[in-house]
Amino acid sequence: RVKDDLRRCTLCQNISEEEICSICSDESREHNRICVIEQPKDLRAIEESGSYRGLYHVLGASFSPLEERGAEQMSLDKLVERSRSDEVEEVILATNPDFEGDGTALLVTESLADAGVEVTRLARGIPTGGQIEYMNRSVLKDAVEGRSSFEAAPEEEK
Repeated sequence: RVKDDLRRCTLCQNISEEEICSICSDESREHNRICVIEQPKDLRAIEESGSYRGLYHVLGASFSPLEERGAEQMSLDKLVERSRSDEVEEVILATNPDFEGDGTALLVTESLADAGVEVTRLARGIPTGGQIEYMNRSVLKDAVEGRSSFEAAPEEEK
């Protein structure tokens, strides 16, 4: 019964009981940002972090030439159409930091070349509690290149 009530949101392609999901229909969200994710489970993880209040777009697949998955298996056309809206200013790539995720990010970026939006990607680097000596080269490279300023807390916060 529950499975019969589920469908894809006509805007973001997330799983929903309604034609337009609760996130897309929420007027309090930032409608000028779209976070592109591979699967609905990625949306759940980002929502649980409490760090993002924009909209989403679920691709439904990642780019994998070895498994013969390309643009045809992703909802790229719908993303490009949404991105051309006057309201959308930024598309955030939240694909996995692996070979398939990097390929997917490139494919999405190429698809959005003429959409007139800023395309950004989630920061990557050393996880909290991680040991530098155990990080692979790719993680360390991303961490060094994506470093941010670090300041001591002001006196009144100590």
